[in-house]
Amino acid sequence: MTKVLNFLLVLLLLLSGVYSFAQQVPYDALAQNLENSRARLEQAELSTETPDIRLVEPLQQVAEALIDMNLYAEAHNVLDRAIQIARIDDGLFTHRQRDLQIRKIENLIYQGAWDSARQDMEHLTWLYINKSENIDAELVNDFLYMSELHIRGVGEDVTGQQSTHFFQAANLNWIALNLAQATWGDFDPRLKPIMYSLVKQYYTQMVALERGGRTGYQLRAIVPGSSWVRKRKDVKRTYYLLGTRLLNQIKDIHSNAEPPDFEGIALADVYIGDWHVLFSESDEAKSSYSAGYSGLQAAAVDQTRIDELFENPVMLPEVNFFASVDAALLNRAGLREGGAILKLDPEPESLQYSEWSSTFPHIRSPVTARYASAGEADKFALFSFSLSGLNGYSRWVNGSYRKAVSMALELQLLNSYAGSREEEKALLYKVQTIRFRPTFVDGAAQSTGGTLRYKLATELPIP
Repeated sequence: MTKVLNFLLVLLLLLSGVYSFAQQVPYDALAQNLENSRARLEQAELSTETPDIRLVEPLQQVAEALIDMNLYAEAHNVLDRAIQIARIDDGLFTHRQRDLQIRKIENLIYQGAWDSARQDMEHLTWLYINKSENIDAELVNDFLYMSELHIRGVGEDVTGQQSTHFFQAANLNWIALNLAQATWGDFDPRLKPIMYSLVKQYYTQMVALERGGRTGYQLRAIVPGSSWVRKRKDVKRTYYLLGTRLLNQIKDIHSNAEPPDFEGIALADVYIGDWHVLFSESDEAKSSYSAGYSGLQAAAVDQTRIDELFENPVMLPEVNFFASVDAALLNRAGLREGGAILKLDPEPESLQYSEWSSTFPHIRSPVTARYASAGEADKFALFSFSLSGLNGYSRWVNGSYRKAVSMALELQLLNSYAGSREEEKALLYKVQTIRFRPTFVDGAAQSTGGTLRYKLATELPIP
């Protein structure tokens, strides 16, 4: 039953992406929808007295039509009017106002008005904490979505606000997790995506920490905003231990299922191995991968499917936690832009990697990307590279001597936009930060190689 649910979940995710892509409505149709929405609002205004709660729905429709037309400033005013009417009728904070407040924040983000968006996000978070009447799945999802908006802010807001977004995102995610555990218990499967979201956040913070600069320094603060900072290695160790604990909690959820989900336990070990790779812990990675591989065999997973799971390198971290081999392979088959799999046999293909944003490069987006592609004219670089299994080694990267596991070696720049040696060096540094789950044969990590097409971020926000 678990396998069927995982299959349906991934299929739904893939189909939803196709559906979203298909929603390219012609301009004339959008303009007609806006005209119709305004006509309905005008009719509602003629038949009611202002302010009247019955105006909220037609106001929402007008706001949505304006957003579709990229008329964000006008949409902002319409949403404000709807919120004020709802507040007069309902009081300070209700379910209806929550939806309007969220849409108002999203509309500000579409405009790139992050100063205003942060203020509204802070206010809405305060309302969630102090005015929510029920602790339920909806409130958990509200906190998670606010956390995701802050993660978007890391990539889209100005660099000086990155640490603020990091701290807020982690705090909101922990609130969501604590509420979920209090509501559902410690071993409910619904906790897994919440935990894995935190794992990805700590990896992203580790990348920022290693990049250094203002954000890396602020992440080392003993408390946010403090000038007293911890050593970089100590903060990195904290992230490593937190991520390891969260992944082991995911493993415990599968262990405490009735009956125990041995396939899920084994895949949790694989993800724990991935986490060790990201933090250059070679011996621990080998042990976890070995446990995961043998665990899948013990769970009676078809050997052909196990071999297929491990036949190609995978870019880390995985975007989602998949508790079955079938779900993981289905997701992998659907990957296109920014995919995490390198297909080597029978026809080698380039691994496709899309950078998150120009303000936070060297990493794929931890949340759904909102950048439009400009096509083949986008800046990109094509590399050849090799992987040496799980062998550890050290080298100079961007002025520091680093221990590394499963990073790209023997890099050769085959083609790129770069017009200078400095740009080429910057490109090499970007690729040197990527980590991979290596290929495995009979449970042993293998050396391999291939090509990587690294696409730089394009700053084209879309609603």
